[in-house]
Amino acid sequence: MKLDSQGRVTIPQRLREVVGIRKEVVVLGVRDRMEIWDGDTFARYEQSFEGAYQSGALDPRNPDRR
Repeated sequence: MKLDSQGRVTIPQRLREVVGIRKEVVVLGVRDRMEIWDGDTFARYEQSFEGAYQSGALDPRNPDRR
């Protein structure tokens, strides 16, 4: 991954179109990688799994509990 002179990451237009990234994004550090989500897509994901995370059924700190 290359950063520009201001420390920004540029995601090619073709890739943004393929994965559905529009304007606003959410950047997450997940173990040894970084995930970049379209903001609206991440909000829908978070909403759909909110109960599972709250109950502990999906614990992001414990990969064995899935």
